[in-house]
Amino acid sequence: MVGRYVGLMIILGLVTGYYSMGWVHYHEQLLNMIMMASIYIMIFPMLLMLNIRALGNAFRNYKLTTAVVLLNFVYGPLMAVILGLLFVPNPFVRFGLFLAWAVPCSSMSIGYVGGLMMADISAATAMVALSFILSLALIPAESSVYISMFLTHVRGGLRCPVRSLVRLR
Repeated sequence: MVGRYVGLMIILGLVTGYYSMGWVHYHEQLLNMIMMASIYIMIFPMLLMLNIRALGNAFRNYKLTTAVVLLNFVYGPLMAVILGLLFVPNPFVRFGLFLAWAVPCSSMSIGYVGGLMMADISAATAMVALSFILSLALIPAESSVYISMFLTHVRGGLRCPVRSLVRLR
């Protein structure tokens, strides 16, 4: 039921926005305020139900913690590399796909877990916080490995990264 409503609202918003783009540009500030208010209304009630004591207990669930780390920092980037190699010919777009997929879940996933699935908000909040903290080190590390692999293996071991990027254009 919720999925149909969301899908219908997306289609309605696209059609309305397409045919009334002038109105949208004229009321941009109002629409931004409505959007921010909607986000607060959606997330704030779920955060009121958050059990602070349960945040620490969420890390004791080793299966959940391991699954989140593996999905966010191993499976996601690996799938981005594989799908990029299979379907995206431009190496810069492949790198963009890699970066977009390497960034872990957002705080909106807390809203999905609590609001749509009625699941454990404390565990979701703890896992999002863990993902954000780990991403500070792992995204630059994974990106540098991806770039070094791209520059050495894909382009035949070019020595100067700046020259190789210039030659690719």
